[in-house]
Amino acid sequence: EGEEGHAHEHPEEEGHPATEVPLGTNLIANYGFEVGTRERVPGWLRIYSPEGAVSYRDEDEAHGGFACAAVYAGEAPAQGAGWITRITELPLEHDVVVEGHVKTEMDQGGAYLAAVYEYEDGGERKGEFAFSPGVSGAGGWTPQAVRLHIPPTAVAVYVEALVFGRGRAWFDDITLVVEEPARGGG
Repeated sequence: EGEEGHAHEHPEEEGHPATEVPLGTNLIANYGFEVGTRERVPGWLRIYSPEGAVSYRDEDEAHGGFACAAVYAGEAPAQGAGWITRITELPLEHDVVVEGHVKTEMDQGGAYLAAVYEYEDGGERKGEFAFSPGVSGAGGWTPQAVRLHIPPTAVAVYVEALVFGRGRAWFDDITLVVEEPARGGG
């Protein structure tokens, strides 16, 4: 109600970060990979794989809806091939919880969801990663989740769907929800 009118206010000028991000709401558009073509998925970018792995949108598989993201590493084992999306809101001093479903047909290695934040360190951009437990071998859709605290020094937040190894993996219904920081770390 009337929140649109607040878009031009600048809370960071008042000495506190502009972290008025909605809690408990998924911040990833096109989280189910429903929109797009085999090569292009709005809101997501394919992560280049020097090992030759292929990231694509698959309309023959889905956990929910009628499409999902997929990665195929058939020749050499991939070292982090997959998909990435940038979260436009910056949930400083909050936790992000990334959840999704992963299905694999892996000969070696596994498939993971990752929450990432970037920060500046002496003029150099560095990243802090947190990974889901991962899925390996061959099996059906498996829920995955990872939580990461976003410090006040973060300059960007990303979600990644990654394959480390050889085989095929599918990713679907990937969400990022902002929550109050977990007490006692973790």
